[in-house]
Amino acid sequence: MKLKENSRIRWILEVDLEYQEELHESHNSYPLTAEKKAIREDQMSNYQKRMMKDLGLDFPKSKKLVLMLEDKETKKST
Repeated sequence: MKLKENSRIRWILEVDLEYQEELHESHNSYPLTAEKKAIREDQMSNYQKRMMKDLGLDFPKSKKLVLMLEDKETKKST
């Protein structure tokens, strides 16, 4: 996959990724991988849950683009 620097060809890669535990602390402020997913309530921090309660907000059910320190696995098509 060699391309010239000014090439008009671009790549989008779909890969399985193991986000190594030793990288979590250094990547905590800005994880390097994004994923479109619905967040479960158990994935929210106590602070987020308290803020939602204080503001009278319902738990969101929609998918969002999120940055998380989780392993990523592509969906296998059958």
